[in-house]
Amino acid sequence: MKKNNINKALILRLCLIILTVIPFSSCTRDDDESITETGRYSSDAVESYEDLFTVFWSVMDNEYNYFYEEKERSGLDWDNVYAEYLPKFKALKTMKDRENYSNDEILKEANLERSYFKDIVNRISDKHFILQVDLPATRTEDNTEFFFVGKGKESPLYYNKVTTMNFMRASKLDNPYVYRKPNTNFRVLGGRLSSNPEIYYFSLSQFSMNSFDIHLQDKDNFLFKDIGTEGIFDRSQIEQNEYLNSIENDVLKQYIMDWAFDIYNNWNEALTTTLQSDVLTNEIEKFQNTEVVTDALYNETWRLQDIIDQLPATIIETLQSRFNNGEASMLDRMLVGDENALNFAYAFDDQIEKTKISYNFDTYSHNINDINNAAELYRSFYNPLRSGDIKKLIIDVRDNGGGDVIDMRDFVERFVSKEALVGYQRTKEGNGRFNYTPWVPMYVKPHPFAIPNPIPIVVLADYGSVSMAEMTTMALKSQEMVKFVGDYTHGGTAALGPGDELNGGALNITVANRLKFYMPLMATKDASGKVIEGIGVEPDVYVAPPTQEERQDMKVNANHKDRAMEKAVEELMKM
Repeated sequence: MKKNNINKALILRLCLIILTVIPFSSCTRDDDESITETGRYSSDAVESYEDLFTVFWSVMDNEYNYFYEEKERSGLDWDNVYAEYLPKFKALKTMKDRENYSNDEILKEANLERSYFKDIVNRISDKHFILQVDLPATRTEDNTEFFFVGKGKESPLYYNKVTTMNFMRASKLDNPYVYRKPNTNFRVLGGRLSSNPEIYYFSLSQFSMNSFDIHLQDKDNFLFKDIGTEGIFDRSQIEQNEYLNSIENDVLKQYIMDWAFDIYNNWNEALTTTLQSDVLTNEIEKFQNTEVVTDALYNETWRLQDIIDQLPATIIETLQSRFNNGEASMLDRMLVGDENALNFAYAFDDQIEKTKISYNFDTYSHNINDINNAAELYRSFYNPLRSGDIKKLIIDVRDNGGGDVIDMRDFVERFVSKEALVGYQRTKEGNGRFNYTPWVPMYVKPHPFAIPNPIPIVVLADYGSVSMAEMTTMALKSQEMVKFVGDYTHGGTAALGPGDELNGGALNITVANRLKFYMPLMATKDASGKVIEGIGVEPDVYVAPPTQEERQDMKVNANHKDRAMEKAVEELMKM
């Protein structure tokens, strides 16, 4: 049953690639046999191990993206998998009518089922693929088991990213730039090599650089231009407020009125005077044309940030904080117990918020904060890269598990000096094992503030480099004067995106309340036309992975010999 193609390339987060939208059409004929759509299996569809396998096999048959290539590469025939494993699952009886079996019998069959799924999943190549299955554990309970490609198999070793960053920061870089995003695992490290200042080293733990860029909101109006009149108020409106003048306790009335005037005076002065900055206006205009964070912009935004940080909170916010921290005074308690005082506090706070809106304060504050958070990255890396002050570069994506594909545009293309083909991608089109769209080419092109001319670049990657780290490696290899040094990457190049089980291909779907599939929507092949899923990107200069002893030594030895890093420097000096 063929579904109408809705051109999923338009909804995927792959803004890195498709310059021209190509209408998709099926590469195979339609199946005549009726197929149950992935999202339409009810819990009643799986009552036995035979049902469990049949539903699993059918969902994979409809959704999985690499069967064609795997049949060519390894001879995997999905029909043969069905023929081989259906009798094995059919022989397992304890899922249905569990009350008739002992817990030992149930566990024994669950272990057999576990081994069958592990063997089947290890036959496919998609390194993003994860299967989650709820297996019977006892007469009344289930256990959740996860299956992924390579489970139970020995994988190449690689350095831990945090260990590598700590090692480089402590002993290998001059004046390193370090950033760790709060409450996340996102880390960035950059700086010139102490042993060779001509070489700049940059490492990131994952691809989330787009959230670290300076993205000015409402950039044409955020500097208090065209201020509206709604919400603007003056002291007289405070003095004449009916709630304030209805407060019977004179002490309480004076207390809350003084508090309101203090807040009003601070905000009024900030919005009308101290946050109005001709320096900021001029420097923002320069930044928009050059992306250069000048000393003047850097110093001015930090000065303005200090003013913003000292602005008082509203009355209600302050009261909530005081009560939560056990710091509320007797007058605070009187205030929350007086209806007129409390109504005045809410009305006053509301007027302050309207005034902030009229002055576009939240956007202003966001932009100031955005500039300050990213200023060091621009000043230490992006700006010298653009100006040509960085002559040679190492980009370390070892043990980088991927991340946001938008970073291809926002980050990776800063190192691109010419438009180039990176590879090809396709997606499923409708149900059916071989129903695919045509392969669509992926291109990179220079960022508006990219390097002006090619420079020698070495990409360091290894088996821990997955997904977006691999796409980055492929993209940079399309450029002149770029080499990939290290070990083969992980081989998880298929692209992720929002789920669309109705059109074939599914990212994260639960089936029959027993099975959960995590699989990419899109298949990928490199610029030469080779599908490298499960294989990885091949290095230009191979360096054997570190031993366990080397991994431990890097943690404690400032003079540790990082063979891949040394080879990267050696290759750069030849270029």
